[in-house]
Amino acid sequence: MSKLKKLITEIHHRSLWQVLLIYLGGSWIVFEIVQTVTEGLGLPQWFPAFAALLLLIGLPVVLATAFVREREPTATVSDPTPVPVVEEDSEAQRAQLHDGGEVPASARSVAVLPFANLSGDPENEYFSDGITCDIINHLAKIADLNVISRTSAMYYKNTDKNLRQIGQELGVAGIVEGEVQRRGDRVRINAQLVDASTDGHLWAEQYDRELTDVFAIQSEVALSVAHALAATLTEDEEQRIERTPTENMEAYNLYLLGRHWLIKRVNLEKALEYFQQAVGQDDALGLAYVGLSDTYLMLVYYAGWTQTEAVPKARTAALRALDIDSTLGEAYASLGAVEHWLEWKWDEAKRNYERAIAFNPGYAEAHSWYGQLLGHMGDSQTCLLELERALQLDPVSPIVITNLGFVLYKLGRYDDAIRLYRRVAVLMPDFPAYREWLGLVRRYHTGTARMALRCTNG
Repeated sequence: MSKLKKLITEIHHRSLWQVLLIYLGGSWIVFEIVQTVTEGLGLPQWFPAFAALLLLIGLPVVLATAFVREREPTATVSDPTPVPVVEEDSEAQRAQLHDGGEVPASARSVAVLPFANLSGDPENEYFSDGITCDIINHLAKIADLNVISRTSAMYYKNTDKNLRQIGQELGVAGIVEGEVQRRGDRVRINAQLVDASTDGHLWAEQYDRELTDVFAIQSEVALSVAHALAATLTEDEEQRIERTPTENMEAYNLYLLGRHWLIKRVNLEKALEYFQQAVGQDDALGLAYVGLSDTYLMLVYYAGWTQTEAVPKARTAALRALDIDSTLGEAYASLGAVEHWLEWKWDEAKRNYERAIAFNPGYAEAHSWYGQLLGHMGDSQTCLLELERALQLDPVSPIVITNLGFVLYKLGRYDDAIRLYRRVAVLMPDFPAYREWLGLVRRYHTGTARMALRCTNG
């Protein structure tokens, strides 16, 4: 009985009831047709029994196929063929990202908006974006802070929205904004922390130093923001924030260029080249090895690299990053991603995702990947909690929203899933994945409703 109960639980987790019902209903229709054709065409009397036997044999085959497909990871980096959206979203929906409600802001929550590039050279945009990302990464190491991730922060680059609007949409109490001016071997950074509800200044500072001091500036900004928000820092968190990733500014510059192209996802070979040059300049730059690992992973999904070609390189790069710094949360997440998406070593991936979150509790990607892994392992409820946490940290990321929508669909919460996919349509209409899943959810939602109506009517 225990084995039967386990099987039923597994079928429930993998949403195979719908497949079973559809197959049985279709089989009944086919059998009725076979009986009619047998009588009309004068076929042998054993023909309906033979057809029933074939349908019976096909049942476990169909269930097994559906079971295996459910086990396949739903990689968020895929580029599926869009499914046409049946109905258009209204103007009211487009104007309201959070479906009628502001995201509650805790007292210790903050978003770092993209720092403006004042160098006069658009080619230096990667440098100002890099400063922004590094400050976000520093703040994300503080467990007592809720820090909006880079993806959602960059959504507001060059926006005409005021800080109160942004604060309401992101659900944060404080917003950091600033400017970066790079001139030769010097850098000037202006940064300020603003109360998102009142526009009042909580903290502001100007730094005019040698370029080699950029790491110290980033650490000072992060620590000042944390103190202004009355966040509690552990000694370990403060030490990791103050740690200098490299003494080689050329290596750091190449790393920023690599990350710039990795984020864009449009020229991963260029990202790979920059990361390789960065570690060539400084073999102890752990973050550059993280970039290498993530790039190899993305090359499988975006550039058609084979797993045989990419997996050993991605794993080696992540392990090298951990050899350099065993507290690097991003490296644990990268290693977990390799084990999760490419190697299917789910127990190992689970441990590494948990380590990533322990060292970098504000790393939205780690929460998102971990949530998806838990879903694949059948833990739907914890999966939902992790994806909701990822969405809290990255509220306007189409990938995070789409992943959460898929889990809600699997749990039968079709209206909630559709609502999330509509939000993606507002944020990024060209994002392909949401159209496929929105079409799928609508079809299942409609089909389930029709089936329930038929059952009600006898």
